[in-house]
Amino acid sequence: MRFNGGVGRRAAAVVSGLVIAAAGLMVVGAAAPAAAGTVYPCSETIMGGYDDRPDRPFHLARVRSAVLTLELRGFSHPREGELLVSTGSRTGPVAELSPTIEPRDGTYVFSSDVGYGIPRVQGPGTYPSGELLYVLQSSPSGGWVEVFFQERFGSQRAGFSDWSIQLTYESCDSDGDTLQDRDDNCPTVANQGWADLDNDGAGDACDADADGDSTPDSSDNCRGLANDQTDSDRDGVGDACDSTPYPPAPPPPAPTPPSAPTAPPPSTGTGAGTVVAPVAAARTLTLRYVRKKKVFKGTVGSLVGSCSAYAEVSLWAKKRGADRQLVLNTANHVGKFRSPRVSRRGRYYARVVSSSDGACAAVRSRTVRLRRR
Repeated sequence: MRFNGGVGRRAAAVVSGLVIAAAGLMVVGAAAPAAAGTVYPCSETIMGGYDDRPDRPFHLARVRSAVLTLELRGFSHPREGELLVSTGSRTGPVAELSPTIEPRDGTYVFSSDVGYGIPRVQGPGTYPSGELLYVLQSSPSGGWVEVFFQERFGSQRAGFSDWSIQLTYESCDSDGDTLQDRDDNCPTVANQGWADLDNDGAGDACDADADGDSTPDSSDNCRGLANDQTDSDRDGVGDACDSTPYPPAPPPPAPTPPSAPTAPPPSTGTGAGTVVAPVAAARTLTLRYVRKKKVFKGTVGSLVGSCSAYAEVSLWAKKRGADRQLVLNTANHVGKFRSPRVSRRGRYYARVVSSSDGACAAVRSRTVRLRRR
């Protein structure tokens, strides 16, 4: 870069600035942005360059920290001088990055995070710059951001074009949902209600398991309600969300068509024929005690559906002399039944009597002993 004489003049390759659009600059404090849909980034970069202009406004009033990086290559002015930053306009606030600098080629970094002070710059390196942050926060809306060298004994100065300022803002709203990122339970996806169904700190819009039942939403058969994924009717909707969770009862068996009359059985010699009784369908009966709920559960089973569905099941307590019937239940369409609460210790069993038409056999379960705990 070459030194350019004359205050306020710019020459090709030595002076550059950055215009900050007055109409677009937002002066925003630490409070959360109010306009829904407006994105406030957490950080932005001002780039120097010859007649370079930003594609969106910078929010200088919200700046929390700033880091200026300056590249010097072929700067021909050998004299000692000051390194300055101006904002707003050429007569606006000015930050003194260094009271004394003898420019040499290399990379110079001035950071408000390093500390406050105005160091003597000995050469390329990293230096504190609290004044840079102060000037950026005090900048009016619109005008130039310019980095330049001021001759120590004289009125001439030269601008630089190869520089950038990384801005970190005090408050930001990356998804534009009016809640600052530090308070947003889903900072990358706009979620106006900030719903968090399972209260795990991750908003539902970002949570892969919104109801917290350890099953990802992509394979959950009842999203929005924690459940164990039971789906009795296998329709893809979990029982917890299904208005009709169980499969319909099987239709009653078709009536048997009447058979053709048969000849009477042969005589046994006494004049009386042999009568053959119909064979009843066999049934099974299980019984178990669920101690946590203090109820008995069981199942009536049969190869003939009508002999298990809606069968009447009685629960008995074994007693000296004569057993006592406690309750009579009706099984559901798949033969499952459950008793009321039972907590008295003793021996219990269940019974199903044969059907009135003799088509279904009687059955009794095993005896279950209930001990007091």
